[in-house]
Amino acid sequence: MKKRGQFELSFGMIFSIILIAVFLVVAFYAIKTFLSVGCDVGAGGFIKDLQGEVDRIWASAGEEEEYTGKITGSCDVEYVCFFNENKPQSGGYRTEYNDIQGLAELDKNIYITPVRSAKVSAAKINHLNMEAFTENPHCIKIENGEVTFKLSKGLRESLVTIQ
Repeated sequence: MKKRGQFELSFGMIFSIILIAVFLVVAFYAIKTFLSVGCDVGAGGFIKDLQGEVDRIWASAGEEEEYTGKITGSCDVEYVCFFNENKPQSGGYRTEYNDIQGLAELDKNIYITPVRSAKVSAAKINHLNMEAFTENPHCIKIENGEVTFKLSKGLRESLVTIQ
């Protein structure tokens, strides 16, 4: 007679393995969701801070200030783009223009690109001189989660300009 080993798993063992697999899948999904929420919060905070700074300079008699905004969270964003939907594409940001054009929302003038990186990827910044931009979209590179540009308003100007 030949002896053979027998491999048996009880129902409880099989059920435990299935539960462990389900818990791992749910845990990875939850981590991914929390990381994307951090990106959305960072983008939303940046837009809110920028609107506050633009409002402050708009209400002043005339001022020029260098603004540094932070986009926190684990985002894969590359640019902050100011987009005028009434103008054709000009300048060197054709990829960003096409990305924004495909998802452009009515009356929005700031986009964080790539647009799909954050749910809060578009907003309307009030009191902003969109006609002052020579290129459309006017994109500013995000480096180490920060973007820097100048906000200015002259004595006789009614809107804030970004340089």
